[in-house]
Amino acid sequence: MRKFVVIKDFKDLKDNGYIYRAGDFYPREGVELDEDRAEELASDKSRRKEPLIVEVLVKEEKQEEKKTTKKSTSKTKAKK
Repeated sequence: MRKFVVIKDFKDLKDNGYIYRAGDFYPREGVELDEDRAEELASDKSRRKEPLIVEVLVKEEKQEEKKTTKKSTSKTKAKK
């Protein structure tokens, strides 16, 4: 999944005028990423003729199944 960060404040006219501030993630939580819109905002093809967001690399952590092997050691005590 691609992630973007806002580098310049802007009002997203295609998201009901939502205002993004520098440092915010794009798109905001609960909004699905529109690839074409993201490409537009990341280029000089935006209405302001300058990039407003940049793509960031997100390292996805793979959760490996850790198999825990419990060694059952039964100590038998000899009763006297």
